[in-house]
Amino acid sequence: MRLGISTTFQPVKAIRRLLEEGLIDFVELGFGSERSSREIVGALPRSSIRTLHGIPFQDEKTNDFMFNPCYSPLEASEVLEEMVGKASLIGLDYELYGVHAGLLGAIVGPDDFTVTDNIEAKRGIENLAKFKRSLPQSGKIIMEGIYGWDLSSRAIGMTQEELESMGELLPLLVDLGHVAINFERYGDLTLDGLRIGELPIAEVHLSFLDFTTQPPWDHHGFSTTPINLRIMSKLKDILDVFPEVPVVLEIIGDENIIEDALVVTKRHTR
Repeated sequence: MRLGISTTFQPVKAIRRLLEEGLIDFVELGFGSERSSREIVGALPRSSIRTLHGIPFQDEKTNDFMFNPCYSPLEASEVLEEMVGKASLIGLDYELYGVHAGLLGAIVGPDDFTVTDNIEAKRGIENLAKFKRSLPQSGKIIMEGIYGWDLSSRAIGMTQEELESMGELLPLLVDLGHVAINFERYGDLTLDGLRIGELPIAEVHLSFLDFTTQPPWDHHGFSTTPINLRIMSKLKDILDVFPEVPVVLEIIGDENIIEDALVVTKRHTR
């Protein structure tokens, strides 16, 4: 298993130590300002940054931008082109760039998932096709399904069929926490029902859930609950089919929480 960690939630000093001690294999450059991203890239070995995600070089224009290609495909493609250009300017030689597919409607902003002008999933998939066609290059771009904070903020990719339709356009970044929320909180399924072999999985995001809190429910450390055990089990299923996919830990917490999650993940996927 190729196990990495996102820079979004972690200080660079801690990431560097995890790399030096061999606890992680690579780093994903995640959401952040242009300044902070450049500092991270300068502080880590260039070869360790293998994946990018979201909007890693935010400026005043993109700081509050909600990346939502299934509703606003052209705006999303313009921002992505800008991010790809900035990564190229500093010489990042990454493998994959993961982007959110988005929510089915207009969104107030990244900190407010209130959705207006709801659209159907069919329209969302059509917009994702426009998004792909508008990309200057799509060879490294992969697509992640997210979740809304309630049923009025419905995301694209909440069902197996929608995930498969997304996968016909671009390879998938499967966030197991997101899928678990969509299937188990909003659908009449468990995560066990996710059919791995019918999806072109290129990367996995791994975090754990806590439904005793207010949203967001993901990005928690590991706790022994039935849903978190199903997340681990499904990760092992994915690795059995796609053994080379990078797995990125996305957790908010101190170094003890991170190291515990790394150890538990390795133990459950042997």
